[in-house]
Amino acid sequence: MSSPFGASILSPRMGSSDLSRRSSTADSFLTPEERHYYAQLYKAADSENRGIIGGQEAVSFFGKSGVPQNVLGDIWQLADKEGKGFLTQQTFSIAVKLIAAAQNGKQPSTALINSPVPLPVFEGIYIEPFQPAEDKANNITPDEREKYAQMFTRYNPAGGVLDGK
Repeated sequence: MSSPFGASILSPRMGSSDLSRRSSTADSFLTPEERHYYAQLYKAADSENRGIIGGQEAVSFFGKSGVPQNVLGDIWQLADKEGKGFLTQQTFSIAVKLIAAAQNGKQPSTALINSPVPLPVFEGIYIEPFQPAEDKANNITPDEREKYAQMFTRYNPAGGVLDGK
């Protein structure tokens, strides 16, 4: 199997049967922060908005990571396990997570897909910071708080507790 990063051979621990199991649930390995971050990276890499990242786009974009070309070749093979010659958003996420692992001194392998790694860095690419969704139950307005307090009081709580009847 080859990659746009040059000929490369998968090492034994990067087998395709392991890849099939892991990449079939690729979205499940991402944290909400990673999903947010990787989606923005995907948009930056897919500058023509084609819905896929081709080999030339990948070489150009992944090169901004500072990861050596031979390692990027291995990462491409892990992400493009079916040899399609392009990455979808899901397979792009696999590649980006493995790039993050490589940036942190780890040898890319499918075993790292479910491991926590810091977010990757790509030279010249700005990503909007992740803002977790706030718990709506803790964000009620003062008017809503008053309304609920009045409803509670109407049911005559005994010792601050309502009867379930």
